[in-house]
Amino acid sequence: MGQRIPEAYLLTSTTYGSWLHGDERGSVDDERNEFATLRIMPFPLLKTVRGNALVQPPMYFNAKLIRVVDSAIKEVCAFREWLLHALSVRTNHFHAVVFGAVEPERILGDFKR
Repeated sequence: MGQRIPEAYLLTSTTYGSWLHGDERGSVDDERNEFATLRIMPFPLLKTVRGNALVQPPMYFNAKLIRVVDSAIKEVCAFREWLLHALSVRTNHFHAVVFGAVEPERILGDFKR
């Protein structure tokens, strides 16, 4: 049997500096970003170190920016001919359920650019 092609990917990304490793909510990194993978546990010292390393203040979306990000993601999907099933842009992150015949890292990277 060949490799199964997913119907869609659930992609999530946070804004700069708004959810640091060590945060009390837990976090993920490149090695912990698969479904059912354990998160990085809360660790206040790590959060402080990460916060001190920020080169600018954390980014949060206001209502206008939420609309801009929503529109931009939809535009990228239309341009790339990816199927956007669902999208939710929040003040410090977004979730998108999207199908594209490319790796999910490529889709997320295009959204961030």
